[in-house]
Amino acid sequence: MKAKLVLLIVTVMTVAASLGVAAKFLYLRNEPSSQNVQPPFTRTSRITEYKPDGSIRCVLLATKYVARDGSWRDVKTNEVGKKAENFYEPGRGFFMVDKINKTLVLKKRAISNPVMARETAQKFLASPQFVRTEQVLGLTAYVLRIQDEVSGETLSDVYMAVELGSFPLKVIHYEEGRVSVVDEPLSIEFGEVDPSLVRGPNYPVVTR
Repeated sequence: MKAKLVLLIVTVMTVAASLGVAAKFLYLRNEPSSQNVQPPFTRTSRITEYKPDGSIRCVLLATKYVARDGSWRDVKTNEVGKKAENFYEPGRGFFMVDKINKTLVLKKRAISNPVMARETAQKFLASPQFVRTEQVLGLTAYVLRIQDEVSGETLSDVYMAVELGSFPLKVIHYEEGRVSVVDEPLSIEFGEVDPSLVRGPNYPVVTR
């Protein structure tokens, strides 16, 4: 049960980070683009959650499939082989897959139609959240720091790369000044993915 709970918590956190990037960075964009400009890719990563004492709570291996039309699917696996899956379809929304009950949970509060516009280095550099650049897997990552609007506490460092469009390359979450979760990329393969890899299972839909 604990492993399942940890898997769920980390999955929700990383999904929130991915979805939240589009909303938080909308001010970087001049206007919505009618042309689809999302680069397609497959990204594998290691997600490590840390305890307050700095020791590792759990490690997940994750694969994100991103299609040219902006649809995507995440599959995460923990140390004991349990999997969590979620996906996004333009026009339908963001779904979490409940394999136990064989349902698709539509998350109404998640971004349903994120604005897609071409990201540029100039936009990232001009952001008030920009703090530095780093090289990650041979790509230039623009590190944008998300802070609490009231306390100023750092919540996340989001590494954006022009080549990945609206999706983060790497994400570090903080809690009370310490690193709590790191989503670190292991490999990226560019190119259109098979449509079956971004589609979720054909389960009934429930809304939460």
